[in-house]
Amino acid sequence: MLEIEACPHHDWTLEELASRAATSPFHFIRVFRSHVGQSPLRYVRTIRLARAAAWLRYTDRPVTDIAFASGYDTHSGFTRAFTDHHRCSPTEYRRRFFVAPWVLADPDLPGTTRSRAAPRTADSVRIVPMNARRVAFFRHFGSYLTVPFTWIRLLRWVEQTHVSGPLLGISYEDSETGPVGRTRYDAGIVVPEDLALSEDVGEQFLEAGLFAVYDFRGSILRMLDAWRDFTEGWLPQSGYVARDLRGFDLFPSHLLEVGRLRAIAEMTFDFEVSLSVLVGRP
Repeated sequence: MLEIEACPHHDWTLEELASRAATSPFHFIRVFRSHVGQSPLRYVRTIRLARAAAWLRYTDRPVTDIAFASGYDTHSGFTRAFTDHHRCSPTEYRRRFFVAPWVLADPDLPGTTRSRAAPRTADSVRIVPMNARRVAFFRHFGSYLTVPFTWIRLLRWVEQTHVSGPLLGISYEDSETGPVGRTRYDAGIVVPEDLALSEDVGEQFLEAGLFAVYDFRGSILRMLDAWRDFTEGWLPQSGYVARDLRGFDLFPSHLLEVGRLRAIAEMTFDFEVSLSVLVGRP
């Protein structure tokens, strides 16, 4: 799954994916579908079109360039796939949702237009260097409002394994760029590099770098607005550029000490979280 997300434009085949998982294509499809809710090749298409939507929303890159960068051979093929997935054409999608708040420091994403949104979070944002981190996680697919159920799963695993470390959520799409009801979100915890993980636990490594951090307190509904204020208000006028489309939620360590049910209640109704984005200079 992470290999697909790292390189969705690759011409993936079922045989190649199954080979990388050291299993047969039949078994790979069954296991993958049980975890993700889609076939492997359908998932490739979903990730391609979610990333394309982000480029349309956050950059002024030409649609044809986005089509080729997304792994499509023709503009027309990309347009058909995008329209089927997002229920409007790429051009219409950009007209409706274009905000261009991030100047993305990525060689694949040249040229963006800055937003005029007011930097309402400016006094609350700090720039913090962070080391590389290994993250154990469970993946959530669905509405953002049901993310707490995935945190329950992670915290149950934490209790069983007696793992301790910073809790970290990773968002991949906003409500506009992701497929309806299929938001990807990782509920994770930073773990030691020598900790053995079971097969049902995901693993990923986050690079070291500078992170813009915005401290927030409130409900999960207000948190979505805070993310937009942070990324569409402060970031475009900060002098920094985003190096990653993902958002990172850093939760306070005391949530590991209060018990699973109370922790979830705090994370859902009135909680503290540090919203962060990997940044750099232009």
